[in-house]
Formats: sequence, C-alpha cells, structure tokens
Amino acid sequence: MLFKRRREYVFLTVVLVGFGLLGVAPLTLAQGDFWTTKTDMPTARHGVATSVVNGKIYAIGGYPAANLPGLQTVEEYDPATDTWTTKTNMPTGRRWLATSPVNGKIYAIGGYVNYGLPGLSTVEQYDPATDTWTTKTNMPSPRLGLATSVVNGIIYAIGGSPTAGQPLRTVEAYDPLTDTWTTKADMPTARFFLSTSVVDGKIYAIGGSFGSPTQVLSTVEQYDPATDTWTTKTNMPSARHSLATSVANEKIYAIGGGTTVTLATVEQYDPATDTYTSRTSMLGPRAGLSTSMVNGKIYAIGGTLTVAPPHPGVKTVEEYTPPMVTSVEEPFGEPNNSTEFVLYRNYPNPFNPSTTIQFALPQAGYVTLKVYNVLEEEVAVLIAGEHAAGTFRTSWDASGLPSGVYFYRLTAGEYVQTKKAVLTR
Repeated sequence: MLFKRRREYVFLTVVLVGFGLLGVAPLTLAQGDFWTTKTDMPTARHGVATSVVNGKIYAIGGYPAANLPGLQTVEEYDPATDTWTTKTNMPTGRRWLATSPVNGKIYAIGGYVNYGLPGLSTVEQYDPATDTWTTKTNMPSPRLGLATSVVNGIIYAIGGSPTAGQPLRTVEAYDPLTDTWTTKADMPTARFFLSTSVVDGKIYAIGGSFGSPTQVLSTVEQYDPATDTWTTKTNMPSARHSLATSVANEKIYAIGGGTTVTLATVEQYDPATDTYTSRTSMLGPRAGLSTSMVNGKIYAIGGTLTVAPPHPGVKTVEEYTPPMVTSVEEPFGEPNNSTEFVLYRNYPNPFNPSTTIQFALPQAGYVTLKVYNVLEEEVAVLIAGEHAAGTFRTSWDASGLPSGVYFYRLTAGEYVQTKKAVLTR
C-alpha cells in the first residue's frame, strides 16, 4: 500500500538530478532568504532596465552619473556561468526607461536622454537571437520613470512623468503582434519611479514618487487587465521611489529604492493575503537598480548609492535566494511500486524559462502530458505515448512563450489531473 503525507518546508532550492524524463532522485532542502555577491556588470549605471530571455539577463540603458546622457549600452549576464557579454547598442541612448520581453524579444520603452529634457515615447525591439534592434510604433504618451509588465503577451506601460516631477496616472497597452497601442483605465495614484510585477494575471503597481525625492509613496494598487479596473491594496511598510520588484513563488519582493537616502530594504508582499513580511536586506543600499528572476533566484543589478547628485552608478550585482514555503507531497515506497496516479506541483513555480514536473503512474499505458494557456489552447506536448509504470520527472522549457498562467494536464486512461504553472519574465 502506498501512503502519502504532506509536509511544510521552508527551503532554498530543490536539487533535481538531470533533465528530460528521469526516475525520481532524492530532494535536497535548505534555508533561503540570503544574498550572494556575483560578478560586477561591466558598465556602472543606474536608471537601468533588465529583462530575461532564455535564462539570460539583458541590462539595457541607464546612465553613469547626474547630468550625463543616457547610455545605449546593452550587456548580457548569464547566471549559469556568472559572466557578462557586451551586445549591440540600443539605437537611442536613454535612462529611466522600462523593458519587457514578449516571445523572446525585448521591448525598450520610454525613458529620457538627460536631466531637464522631456520624456520619450520611443519603442525599440531587441532580438537576442540575432543581436539586432528594430524601431516600433511610438508609445502615445512620452514619459520617463514608467514601469512595464506583461500579461498574456500584452505590455502595459504604467505611470511615469513627461518631465521630471510631473507624475502621471496613464496606462497604455502595447500589442507586439500588431505593433499598436491602446489607452486603458488610469491608475488611481499619479506617480513615477514606481515598479510593477505580475501575479496570477494581475499587475501590482508599487511605491514611487509624486514629486521630489522626499515625496515618496508606499502605495500598492492592483490592475486587472481582464476587466481594466484598479483595486487599492495594503500599503507597503517602507515608502520609497526608484525601487525594483520581482516575483518568486507567487510573492512580490520589493527591493531597495530610496527616500532622501538609498535603502537596502527587502519586503515580501503576498497578494493572496494582502500582507507583508520583512526579509533579509541587500548587502548594501541602492536606488535606481533593476531586478530580474532566473530559475528561482532574483538578481539585483546596478543602481546608485546616493540619492543626491552626482549619484554615480555602480556595477554591483547581488543574487537573492528567496525563502519558499510550500506543501510537498511525498510518496513512500519504491518509485516503481506506485499504486496511485499523482501529478505533483512543478518546481520552480513561478519559473523562467524552464520548470520540472513530476508524476506517478501505477500501471503502464498510454499517457499524455500537455500544457495549455488561459484560452485553453495547447502550447506544448511534453509526453504522448505508451509509458511504463513508476514515478518520473520531465522538464518543460517555455522559452518563446509570454509571461502568464499556464495549465499542465496529465491524462492516463480515465485519470485526468491539471495543475497551474506561472511563467514570469
């Protein structure tokens, strides 16, 4: 008889032996919530933007210090090797821009060239596969200090300022497939130098400024693209502008930023409970940094140590391993002696760009494991054919798919089970 039990673990990572279809290997568990120093970025800068494609982080634009023009610089960081590579320059040098990836391409949006100059409406597309840039349709509202996030392949450009100190409530949606923009419902609170992140198809606009560096916000507002509506949520404990946010395990990590001084603060927001938890601070304070998540780790890149001019940029890169509290179902007995069908949670989740799915089969037979988007369209077939009994893992590489919620479904005879996976870029 096979028994199962549920355990609550707080762990750093699950070490999975191999990729592709494998037999079950033991799981190694460790405590998370700590920071590690990584190789410096080649170019010191803040007001930089980062995005992830195929497990690599692209640091784009920014500026080296006050009163210096925005950079065209693009540098690629590979977390697997802890190395940097210089790529083709962005056509328009700019700082305080925003970037988001869709279908393997990165869209660099807005920003401005230098202090005292107006915001830009410029949109340029970078293709990491070919290391080339393409100019796209301008954003309707020129602005700097905006934030962008992707839901179901659409980029939402939120907030910002047409010139420094004039915050906007503006929300505009860009469809890369048609190269067109659509105006959406205004954000309730006008602000710039905010950050946005996506959990379960909803965008959370966090912090920012409504004027000078002393006029900082702790405001958190949730945008639902499906209904084009906004909802006010619980304020972040630490008001700040020029922060960065990233998502891990369906929780948002608000990292760094500034008031009249720079901060090392890390606060975890759980959208499911609308509550906050203080986490381990960065190794040093920074504002104007950017963060990206790869394989369950958050990378905090660039920024500045001072809010007051000349606020020189830094090359600093620090890796954060978030804690993860999850339920793990453990089958007891030999892996090949399963007496129940079981489809386990994928790990990591959220993920970028790959995740691992484990399942158990009590008997041999025809099995399919397929992935669907929220429109119930099939996007991947991981397994389809005769399969032996036992407990197995297979990996899903979602490179080229947009951020969002996906569903993976195991079918074996009359047994069907579906679970949710969240792709975050």
